[in-house]
Amino acid sequence: MEKQYDVSLSFAGEDRPYVSQVAEYIRNRGFRVFYDSFFEIDLWGKNLIEELDRIYRHESKFVIIFISKSYVEKEWTKIERRSALSAALSSSSEYVLPVRFDDTDMIGLPPSIAYKDARNISAEKLAEMIISKLGGTNAKTILPDGMTAWRITNKHYSSDLLGEGAKLFGGLWNNKGTPVLYCATSYCVAFSESILRNNVGLRDNAYLENMAVARIFIPTGTSIETVYEHSLPVGWRDFNQDEHITTKKIGSDWVHSISSCVLSVPSRLMPYERYLLLNPLHPEFDNVKISAIEPLYPINYY
Repeated sequence: MEKQYDVSLSFAGEDRPYVSQVAEYIRNRGFRVFYDSFFEIDLWGKNLIEELDRIYRHESKFVIIFISKSYVEKEWTKIERRSALSAALSSSSEYVLPVRFDDTDMIGLPPSIAYKDARNISAEKLAEMIISKLGGTNAKTILPDGMTAWRITNKHYSSDLLGEGAKLFGGLWNNKGTPVLYCATSYCVAFSESILRNNVGLRDNAYLENMAVARIFIPTGTSIETVYEHSLPVGWRDFNQDEHITTKKIGSDWVHSISSCVLSVPSRLMPYERYLLLNPLHPEFDNVKISAIEPLYPINYY
């Protein structure tokens, strides 16, 4: 039976800064993650003992338990981990994945269970490990919520949804002749990449005035695959075209396989950020729409 969540996170409030980064990273890759702050309205008024037991015992593929002194001492976390550990007893494979902030003992968790140490792993790296556990290097899922993608381009091409420019000239993730629409996950990423890629300054109003911002809506339920950083060869970000053979093949093969409508890839120019490739050949692409096109106004300095 399909689970409601790919992964649920159980943690103490004192550890929220780290855990929130993990949760955001996983969710931004299109996975269904239960993290309490994402569901404040949904949980409002519910019997939390019953609801949390349902989530941690029955509705998660994996439960990540973030162990710390604060986690062991709190009453609410006891409810969550009891439910998770109970489900783990009847599971034929891994269910509870422990992560440690310190060496506090936790009753019910056998000391032989392998864990990850958050003291030595960044939140992003841990999130990548969790995602790999969920689906390998190119995990396929669906978008749990609609999302807006951002594209900054010459005004002349701002309404192009068919990836004609990329098809004509090729790009980092596609060969010439293969249509693909390059978008960013945020306005900031789109703007920064546009500036860096074209080697222009923020005071170059002649360039800025000729550009437009397209907001592209990708609806709920759209299929998405993800390429992870660790699956790419060392040096793939270099501007030597020979190094781009791998990424071009990945993107072009993905387009022609028509396996999903969206491919999430790491940004070349901005580490820790992501880009979205949209496949005009995929049937779901008909549901992708431009929601707005606006001029990219010059920046005024005073």
